[in-house]
Amino acid sequence: MNIRQERDGNTVVITLEGSLDAVHAPTFEAMCREFLNNCPKHIILDGTHWDFVSEAGLQALLTLLKELKGRSTVALAHPTPLVKQIFGISGFSESIRCYETLEEAKHALKTK
Repeated sequence: MNIRQERDGNTVVITLEGSLDAVHAPTFEAMCREFLNNCPKHIILDGTHWDFVSEAGLQALLTLLKELKGRSTVALAHPTPLVKQIFGISGFSESIRCYETLEEAKHALKTK
């Protein structure tokens, strides 16, 4: 899995490519810890090339959401059909709003 982050003002875009699973979840968590001290207002997970999220990946996301509660808004942009389905089944779609495109997510979050 490749994980990149890019800051755009008050927004951090995390691009995930591949599978967020037990092997890659610790790397994702470590990257998230780096910017928690300088907490952005918005975090967008770019799911364009995010193939799969396992239980360990969901746990890493849950940890991130708990750390950010009340401090940042987290959104998912352009999820693959499988990731969108996993978010729906697991209930994450209630905590992380999904947008069809990265631009749509950025625009929606800037108005909040």
